[in-house]
Amino acid sequence: MAPYIQDLLERRPLRIDFPDSPSLEIEQAPPALDAASPDPQSTGSTVWRGGVRLAEVIASDADLRRRVVLGRRILELGSGTGVAGLACAALGAAAVLMTDLSVGLSERNLRRNNWVTTLNSCRVAVAVLRWGCPRWQLAGVLSEISADTIIGADLVYDQDRVDQLARTLVAAMAMMGRPDSIAVLGCYSHYEPIAYAALLARLYVLRSTKTHSGALGAKLPAWR
Repeated sequence: MAPYIQDLLERRPLRIDFPDSPSLEIEQAPPALDAASPDPQSTGSTVWRGGVRLAEVIASDADLRRRVVLGRRILELGSGTGVAGLACAALGAAAVLMTDLSVGLSERNLRRNNWVTTLNSCRVAVAVLRWGCPRWQLAGVLSEISADTIIGADLVYDQDRVDQLARTLVAAMAMMGRPDSIAVLGCYSHYEPIAYAALLARLYVLRSTKTHSGALGAKLPAWR
């Protein structure tokens, strides 16, 4: 069960507070298990701890915020509700592109929190992106904002998706081709340790920098 299920059941938006900006209000959607859906398990319809913790750690760690968010052009993988991408927009990113297989919920949350586009003149957009897609499709998505940073939180819950995610991440980092390009992936807990270990094993092409363990409990592996 998603950790913020009470907000969902009571049909109220989840509120994310920041010290120096307005609060985010994140809408969730009831799970709709549908084998024909792009997200058959509805993992992108609710807020997970990893996205909230990623936002909170970035907000509370000035050095991490400077390196990952301020003035950066951010591609978010597996945005779901859009909580992490919208947080980056609120915290000083120059541009944010939130991507997922299904983007209706992140689009609604962007409209609900449209102030993030005016507070710091951040350009925020939403796009469909399937992990493992042809390189030309990935290049087209990256070019929409000339991305230099990738973020993602609680991205994989089964081993079947690991190869697709790893190929997309490695290809995107190569396409960005900047010495200061960085990818930061947050996870609150390793719900599927086998899938997590498999993902780390497949990212050997990237140079790991460090794992930032925030006081709030998020684990943030970073690669360049």
